[in-house]
Amino acid sequence: MAGKKIMIVEDSPATCAVVRKRLAKDGYELHVVLNGFEALRDLEEFMPDLIISDINMPKLDGIKLCSAIQNRQETKDIPFVFLSSMIDDKVLQKAAEIGAKHFFAKPFDLDAISAKVAEILK
Repeated sequence: MAGKKIMIVEDSPATCAVVRKRLAKDGYELHVVLNGFEALRDLEEFMPDLIISDINMPKLDGIKLCSAIQNRQETKDIPFVFLSSMIDDKVLQKAAEIGAKHFFAKPFDLDAISAKVAEILK
């Protein structure tokens, strides 16, 4: 999927590193930010084809970030995938309600993420 752009929003450097390495290997152009405010700040300049985000982050969590992106006309169609250790039913339901395309619980399988990203961006 060369040429497709993915924004990774994750406050854990270790998680960023492994996801970034795998998706770079798959040929995606990547932009990594540490929280939701940075994602919103960089959104228009980078304009990703997909956003992968943690849920539990300082400043602006992934649920609020996804809602903000879905509420903007120019970004409402960007698919959103969550990676999170928060896996209770309430969080999963909220993620689905706001339009998340998929949810991966930490620890996650990089092959599964790679396959789901390819499927969404097809």
